[in-house]
Amino acid sequence: MTAIREYRIKKGISQAQLAKLMETTQAAVAMWETGASQPDNRFLIELADVFDVSADYLLGRTDNPAPPTEKPLTVR
Repeated sequence: MTAIREYRIKKGISQAQLAKLMETTQAAVAMWETGASQPDNRFLIELADVFDVSADYLLGRTDNPAPPTEKPLTVR
């Protein structure tokens, strides 16, 4: 999850500030950044929103940081 650290630094915020924003602990943020643990789905979605990237990018599933574009649901 080095992308979390990378984007946190790009935003110019500390681990403590991110933890406060996410309503979690600085220790949790540090563990996410080092890969010792992963954020649960709620935190992952919030992190993606804060950093304006896709959750897949934060998870390392894609090299494209762009958030997905929303597509309207179609009813058949």
